[in-house]
Amino acid sequence: MGAGLMIDRNRGLWPGVLLADFRLLQAFLARMPGLAGLAVMMAGLLFGWWLYVPVHELLHVAGCLMAGGEVSRLELAPLYGGDVLEAWLPFVVSGSDYAGQLTGFDTGGSDWVYQSCVLLPYAITIFPGFWLWQRLIGDPGPVTHRHMLLRMAAEADSYNYS
Repeated sequence: MGAGLMIDRNRGLWPGVLLADFRLLQAFLARMPGLAGLAVMMAGLLFGWWLYVPVHELLHVAGCLMAGGEVSRLELAPLYGGDVLEAWLPFVVSGSDYAGQLTGFDTGGSDWVYQSCVLLPYAITIFPGFWLWQRLIGDPGPVTHRHMLLRMAAEADSYNYS
């Protein structure tokens, strides 16, 4: 694990993970103090969620199809690109009581297809998600992934937010 992730074996993994996340947040806010940093962080959180929802739902579809299942209907709210994706993908229907929901799929009775459909979106948590997170909390080097991923935050002090 990266040197930035300190795990106290007496307390377990999650306190170390939460502490690493907190330290990463502190480092970001130190580069961009005040309300400007908080605003950029919140905008990034909202943008990330807006992007995550359709990608997550499409990965359910991909998991089903790759394992041999069939997909007939994915409901996606217009806020999350339902209108746009409906024009491109025949199984997407814009409008849902939820952000997104795969309502029409057939596993053919296969547990493998069902599990692939359910679990594929969470695979991105492992790669690239965990890998990117490890790069962010690792020790800084001259030119590291951390610097590339946080470039916007690192350059933010050159902007006048007042």
